[in-house]
Amino acid sequence: MVVLAAPDPVHLDLAPSFAATSAWPSVLIRLRLETRSEHEAVEQVLDLMGVLTRDTYRQRLVQFYGFYSPLEAALQTRCAKQSDSHSLEVSQLQKLLPRLHKSLLLRQDLHHLGVSTEGLAQCRALPQIQTHAEVLGCLYVLEGATLGGRMITEHIQATLGITPTTGGSFFDGYAGQTGRMWNAMRQTLLSGAVDAQAENAMVASAIATFTCMRGWCESASFRKNSVTVHALNSHPFHMTKNHAKAEPGA
Repeated sequence: MVVLAAPDPVHLDLAPSFAATSAWPSVLIRLRLETRSEHEAVEQVLDLMGVLTRDTYRQRLVQFYGFYSPLEAALQTRCAKQSDSHSLEVSQLQKLLPRLHKSLLLRQDLHHLGVSTEGLAQCRALPQIQTHAEVLGCLYVLEGATLGGRMITEHIQATLGITPTTGGSFFDGYAGQTGRMWNAMRQTLLSGAVDAQAENAMVASAIATFTCMRGWCESASFRKNSVTVHALNSHPFHMTKNHAKAEPGA
């Protein structure tokens, strides 16, 4: 079962030049291998490739929104931050800002499925993202998730009839541009691993991001997201009569 797929050029055909050789850059190997246990733990908690109901799917989106929304806000603040020193690092981080829109996709999907994001609980135990390397390590997790999202998109369409335009835009991510976007992110990760200290910080941040995500999703599971899920009856664009008929238990 795959939820947050660690980038694998061999299987995804995103980087044939690396797949054909044993010279896969060390930082990418380390990120993949050293985050594996936490990565798999998150997958077990979420189980998005298992049997899903529309209600369970909505709850998973609520969990993701509670994590992505505050984390992306923190990343946006950090990436937009100006500094007189390390101007190259600042420029690289600012280029990452267009990627930080996934909470908007989650909000769009939730609204389409009849859930208001107003008042939803948000994670407070976020990974530290003070340094350039820490930001990159965190984004390794978030951007890597777009690769697994392609499989989840097919799964929810087959089992729930949910498409990228009817509540599945988050998992569809960059759609046909996913490979290109990951290749660009991979190059950013490589350029950020300037020395052993930066590489270690990047790996530690990726592990911490998975750990924080797992902790949030586990707590949300135990609480059963003890937040009120509001049907958007006052917003017919998002909650139509057809949606209501299709989801009598919503």
